[in-house]
Amino acid sequence: MSSAASTTTDVASAPAKAPLPKRFGFSALLTGCAKMWHGVLPAMVFIVVNAIIQSVLTWWNPQSGLNAAFIISLIVSALSVLVAFAVVTRVSLDSISGHVTLGQANSGARRTLVHFSLWVLVQWLAITVGLMIFWPLGALIAALTAFLPLAAADGQANPIRANFSALKDRWGRWLITSLIISIGFVIWFLLMAVNVFFVKGFPASLLVWFVGGILGWWLLTAWAAIYRSTAVGAASDGDE
Repeated sequence: MSSAASTTTDVASAPAKAPLPKRFGFSALLTGCAKMWHGVLPAMVFIVVNAIIQSVLTWWNPQSGLNAAFIISLIVSALSVLVAFAVVTRVSLDSISGHVTLGQANSGARRTLVHFSLWVLVQWLAITVGLMIFWPLGALIAALTAFLPLAAADGQANPIRANFSALKDRWGRWLITSLIISIGFVIWFLLMAVNVFFVKGFPASLLVWFVGGILGWWLLTAWAAIYRSTAVGAASDGDE
């Protein structure tokens, strides 16, 4: 009898699991579209600068091969993309909580830049290998690691573990958002094919990188709203 009473007491005294925060509304994509403008200045500065750099490199058009011009062009292009991606990811994370200044975005991205770059390169390599083997595999890897850049920018020691923890907490919202984005990528691919057909060289590259940068910023903010609505994402919210 006393054993049963003790068990009942233990169950009653066990703390209830805290409900997950919810930082998105009916649609994470609509929330992302509304929240992204909280960091419009830093995001637009780096998106525009990166678009110009990539377009100039296209206009320069060094011959492919292991020569100095091509290697320099490749390094400059990669560094520009990584820095812009790091800042925009930081902006997306911080925009969920409030407005983000250029200084805040710069300092936040700089603190985790090396950590962020290494993990993002691993992600991009995995996606590329997946696409080369079978394109749906690459798309699946991209979807399954949607939270990885955000976790790396957030300073998570193990972004892979944080990524799957966030996915587990909000798997339903992750699935719905992934399916919608997949359809959007098909439309984007078709539009860019039309753009390349009618517009050439520098203007085509500038348009692709600028529009692509804004779309990427929007999607990152949507994923950030979901990420901040998980246990791992909420735990570090406001730490910066």
